[in-house]
Amino acid sequence: LLFAGMTLSGVFTSLMGMAYFWNVHVYWYFVLMQLFGGMVQSTGWPTVVAITSNWLGKGNRGFILGLWNAHTSVGNILGSAIPGLWSGGTWGWSFIVPGLIIAGMGVVVVLFLVVDPRDVDVSPPQHHIEPEARPDNQETPLLRNLQGRLVNSSTDQAVQSPPERAMALCAALRIPGVV
Repeated sequence: LLFAGMTLSGVFTSLMGMAYFWNVHVYWYFVLMQLFGGMVQSTGWPTVVAITSNWLGKGNRGFILGLWNAHTSVGNILGSAIPGLWSGGTWGWSFIVPGLIIAGMGVVVVLFLVVDPRDVDVSPPQHHIEPEARPDNQETPLLRNLQGRLVNSSTDQAVQSPPERAMALCAALRIPGVV
């Protein structure tokens, strides 16, 4: 999703610049390019948060995402400097070059980003484990055995946990406040 969002963002940004070379002077062309560009750009932050959450525990997540969010300042500086090189002449390049950069970075992401630590045989942080509902007379296990199963410390028996299921889009849209 991140690759598609970055690549399509680059495409729609470049298409804004192509209007100069194609001699397009139609208002709706620019509105549609901005609309579609914004739609695909909206995939970025939620995807980054999800991927970062796969790698970091709850204790470090805020600090790391705070550092990560510093990229917006760097992006604002470069986002002004790079297009500014062409602002006096052929302004189309001030959209095409940043579009090519973001699309190229999308390719870098798809080639090198490891989405989940389990993909490279690294154990994920323990925050992914939801405590199971227990009757009041039983303890909630805090330890895992070598197979990754929760272990009740008083009985040393492995506790079976239900398999993880992803939420469907329609189910997510039914959550109050989402739409």
